[in-house]
Amino acid sequence: MQYDEELIKNLGLDFKVVFAGSEQASLAALDAAYSRKQPILLYFWTPHSIHNKYELVAVKLPDYTAECYAEANAGKKNCDYPPDVLVKVANAKLKDEAPDAYAFLEKFNYSTADQISLIADVDLNKKSPAEAAKAWIVKNEATWSAWLAK
Repeated sequence: MQYDEELIKNLGLDFKVVFAGSEQASLAALDAAYSRKQPILLYFWTPHSIHNKYELVAVKLPDYTAECYAEANAGKKNCDYPPDVLVKVANAKLKDEAPDAYAFLEKFNYSTADQISLIADVDLNKKSPAEAAKAWIVKNEATWSAWLAK
């Protein structure tokens, strides 16, 4: 659910919310604004390859709180959207039946910047996912080697 119009109004900002309708439409608007050297403000997410294509700056909104978000139904929302939390899950038997795989998954972690770089290699640089992964592995041995059992 989106509260963009409510958020803009409650923060006292003089903006008109225009819904692009799709990711592709948002990207097209961003491309057009950049080519014309015009400012643009849009709601987007990371990781995404667009952060490798353009130098984008995040606009800091008041921090999300459960109390603020609870006010949304009353039209009073004036904070950021809640963060998405990603978790790793595995079969409960994995730890005993495949301890090396379990240890790998437990240690597996890489930065948002690394994710953006990989996505950009595929989306913008037209590499295959396998080529992008290979290039990342060659460049980031210190990261992935820490995931392996010793």
